[in-house]
Amino acid sequence: MLAVFVTISTVEITSRKKVSADIIGSKSSSRGGASPATDQLVVDAGEVGFVVQRPAPGGIVTLFASPYVVGTWSSLSRCWKDLNGDRQFMIAQPRVKGWMSDIASALCQPFQDACNAESTIGAALIRLPMGVAIGISTDPSESLSQGLDAYAEAVLGERRQPVRALITNHGDVLSEWQKAAKQSWRLGTLGTWQNDVLLKVWSEGKSPLALELCSLMAEAIARKQEIPSRWNPIFDALESKVRAMPPSLKVLQARKKRSS
Repeated sequence: MLAVFVTISTVEITSRKKVSADIIGSKSSSRGGASPATDQLVVDAGEVGFVVQRPAPGGIVTLFASPYVVGTWSSLSRCWKDLNGDRQFMIAQPRVKGWMSDIASALCQPFQDACNAESTIGAALIRLPMGVAIGISTDPSESLSQGLDAYAEAVLGERRQPVRALITNHGDVLSEWQKAAKQSWRLGTLGTWQNDVLLKVWSEGKSPLALELCSLMAEAIARKQEIPSRWNPIFDALESKVRAMPPSLKVLQARKKRSS
């Protein structure tokens, strides 16, 4: 199993704190071989989450995803390894064409049919022990701030520890982080977490499956806003992962209940 570690390095992100993270891969399991150094975080130990942003009809969707248990992200990898042999980390032309493969080529690799891919990914998402927090706004920093509020509410409500590192594929998350943190009205309940958490923009080539999944979830939210009646199994799956839905999505949920 591919174990991924986050190693602390000192790259200045803000004037107040110098933190960053470099991603390195190790072919040894986190259970065997040499233990990671004390300045490393094991991604699969429940310490690392993901945050992505996607454009949507209602503005910008910010999505936080955090694991509930050790092994959440590796369980996703094992599932796709079963579907796709040992090819889940290979760079290959996806068989499925369209919006899904543009965002998540590795997740789409085992499939020839887009509907099959979407429904299978939705089913896998339902089984993953993870939580999702969402923010939606026309302003990127406000969207991020709403996502931070929702994440803080989920952490406190579920009595969990916040993640120690966040990986994103959007540089704007880093540039807007301090502004969004100041706008957040719930984040203070997590103490100094917003300053202590390690932030990393993934730029190491092929994205992790978990990061692809988060991007798919954010896009599924955007597609839900665009055409609420459209078949959307990924959005249907993530609904159960969200503790507090943004108002714009609550309206869509209410319409769905009235029409059913």
